[in-house]
Amino acid sequence: IYDRACAMGYQPARQAPRREPPTSLANVHGSARAPDEKGKVTAADISGMTEAEFDKYWNDMKRGSTVRPAV
Repeated sequence: IYDRACAMGYQPARQAPRREPPTSLANVHGSARAPDEKGKVTAADISGMTEAEFDKYWNDMKRGSTVRPAV
């Protein structure tokens, strides 16, 4: 069947070169920092926030972690 398909014009797709899987976090795409290190917000900063400031901070983090379809 394969030979017949080739005779009719079938050409197998070329395989992309195989990449090595990342073996450390340094090789992974994206930020090398943990989410809490990106904004450099400390526990002391959070404990000093008013309730409204904390709610805004929390909602910003929540909104930033939501994946939405591209428009």
